[in-house]
Amino acid sequence: MKSLAFFFSTLAFLTSAAFSQPPDTLWTRTHNFGENGTVFKSVSPLPDNGFFVGGHCCRTMYMHTFWVSDFVMRMDAFGNTVWPENPGSEIGTETCDIRTLPDGGCVAGIGMGIGILCPEPAIVRLNANGERQWTASPEPSDWFYDTDTLSAVCRLVDGGFAATGLFNNSSLVFRTDSGGQILWTRSFYPLRPYSITAVGTGCAVAGGDVPFLVQLSDSGDTLWSRQYNPLSLGGRVTALERGANSTYVMAGGLLVADTTRPAFGAIIVADSTGAILSWRTYDCPPFVSMTRCAEGGFILLADRLVRILDNGDTLWTRVLPCDSCTYTSVIQTADSGYLVAGYSGSRWQGNGYLAKFTREDLTFDSRSIPHPSYISLSSFPNPFNPTTTISFSLPHESRTRLAVFDILGREIAVLTDKIYPVGEHKLIFDGSSLPSGIYFARIQSGDYIATHKLLLLK
Repeated sequence: MKSLAFFFSTLAFLTSAAFSQPPDTLWTRTHNFGENGTVFKSVSPLPDNGFFVGGHCCRTMYMHTFWVSDFVMRMDAFGNTVWPENPGSEIGTETCDIRTLPDGGCVAGIGMGIGILCPEPAIVRLNANGERQWTASPEPSDWFYDTDTLSAVCRLVDGGFAATGLFNNSSLVFRTDSGGQILWTRSFYPLRPYSITAVGTGCAVAGGDVPFLVQLSDSGDTLWSRQYNPLSLGGRVTALERGANSTYVMAGGLLVADTTRPAFGAIIVADSTGAILSWRTYDCPPFVSMTRCAEGGFILLADRLVRILDNGDTLWTRVLPCDSCTYTSVIQTADSGYLVAGYSGSRWQGNGYLAKFTREDLTFDSRSIPHPSYISLSSFPNPFNPTTTISFSLPHESRTRLAVFDILGREIAVLTDKIYPVGEHKLIFDGSSLPSGIYFARIQSGDYIATHKLLLLK
């Protein structure tokens, strides 16, 4: 425990010593797949630097009425279309959220778009070729007048899915198995949910016009719930991610007393039980999207990109290239660059917009970086399925061997066995071929030895 605490404190110092330069714009693209306009609502990265994008197309019906129809598209690393798919294939819907799956397919959250006559929101499973595998809705029915909408979907550690949104004017979470069979539905708050993330074998949901966070077990029971109002003025959470040390990081906006001033961007950090640890505001409009970065910290999207550390300190701010665009989603791509999605002009007659940014330029002043005095070893995520990133810090350059053992002490994988320099290093452990269970990562570097428990849940 002592070495783990040292690791995080050292890592925080290392990161704060970084001189980070905002990334450059690599390319921008616009697309229009509808009769009138196209909106990109959500993006999700692929290992080949391509990505999935979803949203809605606008159509003209009854002379003057605009309706929308959802879509999912797979694009290559340069924003060119690989395949399109219309999973909802019904008027009145939009793709609100997309999550890439290990087999190269995706799961899409289909919610209500703009219109009156709308089908029920659902989650849709697509394979790597864009073919629909199944559709799951907590209230399957056809066209009727309603205001139901789905906000977000996530993949759980057992391969199933959880989604959240408004159903019959009540906040709802529902869970499916990997084949789309609904296991349970739960109403938990009379507030609007915006984001959902996997937590162990369960999930956590955040949102609300007064920010809230609730954690549910794998059977849908409420473990705890919290509401946050640090300025006693209200606000909204639009994005939820897990942070360092099992914390929760919520991004969105807070209101100010002077009603002539718009809301500003804010994050709230809570511990593993939802108790607030800190909150911070930023001189920008409310954040609409957030993604955890592979290097640690987060990238946030408002009318600009804001790169922050786990403690909320700003590394850099990047003005976005399109002044007339409305931005909706940001991700980190497989090459550690960033991709922003949204739309230009009106959501009725505009174009879907994409902007790709290069990897940020990080350099360190080695004179200001203290070297660790002993080994530290950690992993994230943990529990994991099927991959986790194992991080270790070394006190001096030496030959280092990192291996994984099962609970019986049998060595099942050697991740590395070579000379490493002083400092922090990261390796990926893939447990795809292993059964669920407890494993141990063991590192030996010179006379230093450390062990770390891993939990694989499939």
